[in-house]
Amino acid sequence: MKTLPFQRDEKKSRVTVTCADGDISVYSNCAYCIHCKGIWVGKRCVATPQTQALAELKKGTAGDDALMNAAMMFNTLVRDGSSIECDDDGSQGFKRLFQTSEIRKNYSLCCRIFSKKHDNLEKPASFSIQ
Repeated sequence: MKTLPFQRDEKKSRVTVTCADGDISVYSNCAYCIHCKGIWVGKRCVATPQTQALAELKKGTAGDDALMNAAMMFNTLVRDGSSIECDDDGSQGFKRLFQTSEIRKNYSLCCRIFSKKHDNLEKPASFSIQ
């Protein structure tokens, strides 16, 4: 586990850290990296909200807007924090927290669950878009 201090650029409203990939944006990279385990705010490390939201999505206990709310909370923690807690001890660099295929799989699972729960709904007639 390593701690990566924030480098703030107030003119561009940008926060970066130096990781294996070089200087990267905290907002666009660390927020969606599997190695990001938390943000240091004061004397405590707060776990990243995205990992909790993703776990709740996998269990089916989170709503549609869970990831959006988690991203907004992450941005607030970065604003108030001083560094990132990173578990990239092997210097692999950025690795996606969730893959597009995983999102598609969860989406199709949700569609199947919805259709099973609502079999009694009237099915729409076929139509074509012109």
